[in-house]
Amino acid sequence: MIQLRRASAITAFSLLTSAATAQAECAWILWAGAEMNPRPLVGDPIRWASVEGFNTRRECVALATQSAKNPKNKAWEFRCFPDTVDPRGPKGK
Repeated sequence: MIQLRRASAITAFSLLTSAATAQAECAWILWAGAEMNPRPLVGDPIRWASVEGFNTRRECVALATQSAKNPKNKAWEFRCFPDTVDPRGPKGK
């Protein structure tokens, strides 16, 4: 009887731990960036815009790679960042 309770407790703990781990994974955002200056100089800022969100980094990188190969997107740079990162920098007050 004690072994059954212990096994149940271990099973419950494992399920809760795996659920918490799944929640800890973050979303990924594909960002497209272009130089703000038509004749960019070294250090010129890039204007970033979010394109699409993904559940995994792999999905995000796949679209970034596909988008970068498109000749129409020659002037754009595509990068994937976790949803906690904003490449535009900190928000001012």
